[in-house]
Amino acid sequence: MGSPFFSIATISFNQAPFLGPAIESVLGQDFHDYEYIVQDPGSTDGSREIISSYSSRISASFEPDQGPADGLNKAFSRAKGKYFLFLNSDDMLMPDSLAKLYKWINSDDHRHHVYSGACSVIDTRGRHLRYAYSDAMNLMMAAYGQCILIQPSSAISAMAFRAVDGFNALNRSNWDGELFIDLALNGCQFARSCHALSCYRVHAASITGSGSLYAQQAEERRRLFTKITSKSYNERSRILADFYWLKRKLANPLDTIERLLGGPIYGSCG
Repeated sequence: MGSPFFSIATISFNQAPFLGPAIESVLGQDFHDYEYIVQDPGSTDGSREIISSYSSRISASFEPDQGPADGLNKAFSRAKGKYFLFLNSDDMLMPDSLAKLYKWINSDDHRHHVYSGACSVIDTRGRHLRYAYSDAMNLMMAAYGQCILIQPSSAISAMAFRAVDGFNALNRSNWDGELFIDLALNGCQFARSCHALSCYRVHAASITGSGSLYAQQAEERRRLFTKITSKSYNERSRILADFYWLKRKLANPLDTIERLLGGPIYGSCG
């Protein structure tokens, strides 16, 4: 039997109310050429029982890890697929997202290493709040924190992922953003689509919804600025950050309109 086209990984930790819908959103896909890996390092809220109930349809691991990025690295170390997707346990895939991604990648003749779509931002009850759209990858924009790719709507070449040694396990607040930066620094090519491929949930306990790691994320952004530019973040950088913020708003009008109509995502539940 050949390798699956997609390997999908979910990191789970004490989010039992959302975990079942996340798993069902993968298992309910019309496209079936995938493997699904769920990594849970020690939930105590019933999540492990939920995962075990799907044991015949997913690959479950209850191995301890050192945080989300490390957990994803552990999951993908076992993956056999050609493209990797990672879905948080409070997010969901759209019903036809894998079929759309498969068609998109093949029609593009696999010329890109990362394929990123849009998402529907949803609340605790799964109600649609607004859409969010991936930016075009641009390292200078990323240096100023103004290049955002929708994580659960992105498929990454397995070869490209392994070439950069996966996620930085020490990054506890923006591990997905750093991965995309590492891929770009390594010469990877990015494609984007305006099709919504996932549902991105914001709630009071999520990093995005709560804004709880704002200070830590700001520190990581300064570190990534240096990683991209080989310069220290200074007063001039803070001034230029406003320019790149405006540039992003103009470069991604669909996302900007959604932001104006639907409000911010980050800290919206704080």
